[in-house]
Amino acid sequence: MRPLKLFIIYLFTYLLDNIEELEEPRPRRKLFADQTEWQRNKMKVQRIHGKSYIGFHKEGNRNVQGPIRNERTMKATCNSSYCKKSKLRHCNIFNESGRLSIFEHLWKCTWEEKKTFCINMVSKNEKKRASETLEDLSH
Repeated sequence: MRPLKLFIIYLFTYLLDNIEELEEPRPRRKLFADQTEWQRNKMKVQRIHGKSYIGFHKEGNRNVQGPIRNERTMKATCNSSYCKKSKLRHCNIFNESGRLSIFEHLWKCTWEEKKTFCINMVSKNEKKRASETLEDLSH
């Protein structure tokens, strides 16, 4: 009778000491995967925003992690003599702060925003003279 009482007392104290562990629910499997936590998708977002990322490439049928790519940095201004003399190129219009603000703004955008930014920055001109094709000359 005595060992049984000791066992019950021991069991009771053990349960009281470990009640927090017993009350915690065990981790359940998630219903849906959180794709934003996948390393491949994290690297994709970092690449879009111009930050350093790990590249992926295909070797045979497998996708393999490549080397770490450095973040995008702004290059030095154009200093060629041709650009300075040319009337068509306007490399010297932008000062350093303007170039930096455009660079930072562009690399904060998504792909769609970058596309629309580039489309809006380009001006389309009509042709001054239409060339004649062989079909036009044959009639």
